[in-house]
Amino acid sequence: MSSAPTIPTTLNYVTLDVFTSTPFAGNPLAIVQVPRGVSLTQVQKQIIAREFNYSETVFLHEHGHTHLDDEDPSWTMDIFTTTDELPFAGHPTIGTACYAMSAFGAVRGKLNLKAGLVNVSYDLGTRRARAAIPQNVHIHNATVAAEQLLAMQPSLDVRRDLTASGFLDLPRSPVVSIVPGMTFVLVQLPSLHSLATIGVSSGDVQVTLDPAWSPSFVSIYFYVLQPEAADGTHNIRTRMMANGFEDPATGSAASALAAFLALKRHRGGDRLRFLITQGVEMGRQSEIGIDVDTCPDGTIQQITLAGTAIKVMNGRIYLK
Repeated sequence: MSSAPTIPTTLNYVTLDVFTSTPFAGNPLAIVQVPRGVSLTQVQKQIIAREFNYSETVFLHEHGHTHLDDEDPSWTMDIFTTTDELPFAGHPTIGTACYAMSAFGAVRGKLNLKAGLVNVSYDLGTRRARAAIPQNVHIHNATVAAEQLLAMQPSLDVRRDLTASGFLDLPRSPVVSIVPGMTFVLVQLPSLHSLATIGVSSGDVQVTLDPAWSPSFVSIYFYVLQPEAADGTHNIRTRMMANGFEDPATGSAASALAAFLALKRHRGGDRLRFLITQGVEMGRQSEIGIDVDTCPDGTIQQITLAGTAIKVMNGRIYLK
């Protein structure tokens, strides 16, 4: 008979900067280690995530991993923002893969998320993780007009600048979910100057999602297309705004954008490669790699998210 889960008094944690190899760049992530036999309530997890005050905090369950002798070691992880649990998020997935697999000496494995099982690989030399992310890409019927987005900008000068840049002449912005519960308004801007001009809005964009896709986290993902690299990689600069904050690296939004752009090509059987640079305006430059494989009928076969992470801090959480 198994013993009842214990209630811990302390927990160990580490923090990493994700989608970067440089400390204090990229997107910060806290990983709280939950030992075997220890149980945390949803309320406790939410309080701890709010204390870190990062865009996401991961709770990594020790009981979820298997021995290195197994073909595919696996880990169970929960992802929390300061207010909610998420079924999937990109930078927690890559950060946790880098941390867990480097500590375990593994080159491949699985992460068990609420959105599903994610196959991951890790290059011990480059310290780069790749994750075949869960995806159920859905383009909603609703779109968002430029006038609505302009109205959310906090500064009159910003609105004037965006209007002068031709923002109002751009098509309405699509609304795309990468999985149920993770939705992004994809807003193409005409220039890097426009991207630098936008401000963090204190309000949320109002959009009606298709049935069965609500409720959902919804944020705005601004992007500017850049010249392709010599190897055909699509280079994009981005910024993500949600709930009054800016995120320095958003793997789920980057994946939604890459999938949307791949679907627009209407060519099946391709592999499209993207390098998405985010967080520059915040002084936390992040490099997000994405491969999108399409089926012959033009649908998405697989999305692979890639990036590095570097450990920044470690410590102990006192619960009592």
